[in-house]
Amino acid sequence: MADGFDVFDRTVQKSTEWIREVCGEMGPPDMQKGYLALRAVLRTLRDRLTVDEAANLGAQLPLLIRGIYYDGYRPSRMPVKISTRDQFLTAVKDCLGGAMPVVPSDEATAAVLTVLQKRITDGEITDIRNMMPQELQGLWPS
Repeated sequence: MADGFDVFDRTVQKSTEWIREVCGEMGPPDMQKGYLALRAVLRTLRDRLTVDEAANLGAQLPLLIRGIYYDGYRPSRMPVKISTRDQFLTAVKDCLGGAMPVVPSDEATAAVLTVLQKRITDGEITDIRNMMPQELQGLWPS
């Protein structure tokens, strides 16, 4: 679906690759489910980070996914106090809302964090993990 505008063509292609990769981590491919998972987990993670760290992560996302990541962001209210695994998964579930198809928050979180671990620089992943309480660090793949 190339329309001759390379910047947009590349970001659509790259964003689709990210969503497919999330789908691959969750089981049978379902692009809608992959998109919903990516959006919910990225936003929950973003809201848990300091404004500077959220910006550092956002800078490494493909342009289209960066738009999804920042949509609805209110930096003056950040970071949200999420300190346990259950609180994080509940926040992901809340972000998913009544999304159809149903996306389990634990499955979504594991899939998206695995993709981030592969696609974001090691230094940024280390910074994010170190900023979180021990229990939240355990959500990341080893």
